[in-house]
Amino acid sequence: SSGCEKPFVLKCIVDPETVDLLAQPPRLLITKHDKRGRKRPSGYVADYLWLGREQFALVEAKQLAKLESLSESLSDWVYSTSDGWRLQPGEEVAGRYGMRFKVFCPEDLSPTYLANLQIIARLPSEDLLAQRSRLIECVRNHLENRPQTVLQLCERFDGLTAAVIYQAIAKNLLYGLIEDQHFDASFVVYRSLEEVVCQQQFLRRTAPQVEGKYGSMHARLLCASASELKLTIAAKARYERRRKDGIGKDATDYRDEARI
Repeated sequence: SSGCEKPFVLKCIVDPETVDLLAQPPRLLITKHDKRGRKRPSGYVADYLWLGREQFALVEAKQLAKLESLSESLSDWVYSTSDGWRLQPGEEVAGRYGMRFKVFCPEDLSPTYLANLQIIARLPSEDLLAQRSRLIECVRNHLENRPQTVLQLCERFDGLTAAVIYQAIAKNLLYGLIEDQHFDASFVVYRSLEEVVCQQQFLRRTAPQVEGKYGSMHARLLCASASELKLTIAAKARYERRRKDGIGKDATDYRDEARI
């Protein structure tokens, strides 16, 4: 289905470890429990056979509602917070052939990343970085003081495109919040992984959402320098301290709430 198998296929397209993907591989014999708990031999066809660089895997692609329904009626489908969704007969038959077994659930991915997959999968697949090492180094130097958006960088550097930026991110030459921010002209690019981690933690802690939408300060904070983040953290601490002490809100408090 487009809501489940399409995201899995797109994810495989952008995964550098994927060599090939085969839908509906040949039927295998498994032993599974029926609805009454009795073990019975049965034919089994996985949704996909995933061929990777170092391993193969049988894959079941199911939406969360379907997985929950299966786990209620069939004991072979189980879920744990540590291992996610599992199908024991599938794992057993995959192991017999030296393969792994995976369950793909699109709800495990953020809606933003699912949207990004549809864009990223359409970017050029050829290596765009081979002749642009000097360009990427210039971009990294330019990002030393503060992160910038895709649009700002492409306007600043000739020969730089969104596709080049994404490939640099995929190879850890540049960094960005691919799972949390839409990959468009306003997507923010960072120089280091440490910046991304700090920004991600900071924004989740200090940028509250109202009815699912961020305030006008959110975009500015994404591109904030280290010193600006420190000032914001200090202001946030003062605001929380005033609330804890029971001090009434003034005009500045209400203005900051609306903006952030």
